[in-house]
Amino acid sequence: MDEAPQPPARREPRVLHWLSTLELALGCLALATILVLVLLQAAQRYLPVSGWPWTGELARFSLAWLTFVMVGYLAGQGRHIVVEAVDALKWKPVVRAVRIFSHLAVAAIAIGFAAACYDLVSNDTGQVSPAMGMPMIWLFVIPLIGFASTAIRSVALIFLPETGDRHDPPSEPNDPAPEVTR
Repeated sequence: MDEAPQPPARREPRVLHWLSTLELALGCLALATILVLVLLQAAQRYLPVSGWPWTGELARFSLAWLTFVMVGYLAGQGRHIVVEAVDALKWKPVVRAVRIFSHLAVAAIAIGFAAACYDLVSNDTGQVSPAMGMPMIWLFVIPLIGFASTAIRSVALIFLPETGDRHDPPSEPNDPAPEVTR
């Protein structure tokens, strides 16, 4: 079975490494929240007690938060949508130019989405969620953070050096060193 090609390995600055750790932790927390709340909903169906409608609402919000908090993480790890046909080109300057253009496009779109989220957060309409009574601006804070992170990472990817090639097969630690013939 073929494995998916791996993106180039990069040495992240310390700040981006900590941001990755925080985003991954928040993503894991959101995923665990979804699991627990959906299991709780399933258990409530078989118990002689009335259900809690807030569990479904919080599970849906957690799914949205999971999606948006992981956008920046995935973009920083090179796990977002890419056009791999360009990576197969032999002209490295063209490949680099296309990657820079794609990072700029992702950054511009992320800045636009972050601005829209900031507008939603800063202009409180007083809306609350139906079951929990949670202010809706809380719902928009996580996407704001995720899109801001995506923009920062996309700009950083332009300047971080790439080491390796996407299509180089991974080397195994027990493989013998290649022989050099002269």
